[in-house]
Amino acid sequence: MFYKEERDYATGVYRCKDSIKNFKIRVKLQHDKSSFIPVPQFQEDEGTVQFTPHFSAEGAEIEECLFSWQEKVFSPFEISYYRYSGNCHTALEEKYHRDIVELCRESTPNTRLFSYTDADEFTDMEETNQSVTTDAKPLITSLVEGMSELRRRQRFGHRKSHRKEIDFSKRMIKNHLLQTSLQTMYILADLSVKHSEENWVGKSEYVLCTVRWDSVLGILTVTPDFTSFSQSEELATKVQPYHIEVDGDARNTYRYWIENISPDMSQEEKDKEVAIIKKLYEHHLDIRQLQVGSEFEMPRHGVLQVHILGEVCTAEHFEYDYLFVHYFFELPKGWTCNSMTQLSGVTQTCRTHKTGIANFSYLFELPLTFNLEVLQSET
Repeated sequence: MFYKEERDYATGVYRCKDSIKNFKIRVKLQHDKSSFIPVPQFQEDEGTVQFTPHFSAEGAEIEECLFSWQEKVFSPFEISYYRYSGNCHTALEEKYHRDIVELCRESTPNTRLFSYTDADEFTDMEETNQSVTTDAKPLITSLVEGMSELRRRQRFGHRKSHRKEIDFSKRMIKNHLLQTSLQTMYILADLSVKHSEENWVGKSEYVLCTVRWDSVLGILTVTPDFTSFSQSEELATKVQPYHIEVDGDARNTYRYWIENISPDMSQEEKDKEVAIIKKLYEHHLDIRQLQVGSEFEMPRHGVLQVHILGEVCTAEHFEYDYLFVHYFFELPKGWTCNSMTQLSGVTQTCRTHKTGIANFSYLFELPLTFNLEVLQSET
């Protein structure tokens, strides 16, 4: 099939040892203008009918964009909004204004794919508004709001994006105990009709991919997961893409691929890394040998050593309370113990309460040795 059901959307979790600056992701978006019509396919042997989606390749719009980590790609709305200096009030907005003016000197970009970085005031409302309890009318507290922003969802469904006005001063006061090393990057697509007056923010902006990076744990999460890890475009387009129906209209469909095209390490760098790791392991092994030692005490020839670990667990069905156990060990012929004090012991005093059971949980250890010459002399 050419699309994936909602249950197939999953989050890819990757442990990365390299720098996140080397991360690169390519998103390919294809608009199929024909209707998404299931075409029946008959099988002669079984006589069954199988419906598969059918796309017309004629007139298909294909866009492709390469994103680096925290790379800002402006949307059509941001280009029209930040182009005017009167709309820019913060230092970040002024920077965006200068970047867009420089970008539009030759021609105005007209692409559907864009990104929101960790510095942007963008929050996926589908994630933050989901209740963490089963209460029909939950009480929203500052702790619930903070945890909902830190929660990582495993399921993924296509959703429109929304802007969220945030008072950062209040947010920092409320959530000062919920600081995290997590950085987020969103890749979106503006699926509104081009050159339309209705092209306003949130109208047809869809979140295609969410990338999160935990710098402390070195964990990268991609929602939904990559469709391909191949840098070959021919191989990447053969895998199953993700499918979008704009506003639930099957006649207005999009397919897109998410590809990991981060540059691989050269063979020389791999060999150097393996050599460094090997030296590091050898160094830790030397430290362990200095601390523990490489020689262990071995039993003498003809002597058998046994270590007995035991526990006095419980006592019950006694007439009186405040019980204790005084135990002794009698060794058979030929068996000896290095410490005679370990052949006997007394547990702590324990009450039975209403259950009539005294729980001691008293541990003991008994090292024993046996001389095999005694056994040979008897035989």
